[in-house]
Amino acid sequence: MNRPRFSTTSYRTTTRYAVFVGAEGRALFTLTSAIWDVDNVVAACRHARIHLGGSFSEFESTFSLNSRVPGVTTWRSPVVAILIVVAIVVLAIMAMLLYGSASGG
Repeated sequence: MNRPRFSTTSYRTTTRYAVFVGAEGRALFTLTSAIWDVDNVVAACRHARIHLGGSFSEFESTFSLNSRVPGVTTWRSPVVAILIVVAIVVLAIMAMLLYGSASGG
């Protein structure tokens, strides 16, 4: 059973999640306290009689969000970003080595 309300903590910051889950049990979309006032979202859901399981006082590791509700995170974007940063660092090192050997020769 999905419990789509929970929080994560990193770098002394707490982020609260409200995850809307589809019939197949995967996350349709996620609202976080970093952007949304999730208290107002919960109040609107309560008013519309939409049950949100879980509680913001339940904490989850950022690396285990998908075990809580499948589909909350996709790791494709961070992996691509990391590869781009690594490529830039490698190119910068190569440029310094080439520039250093060309000017020091």
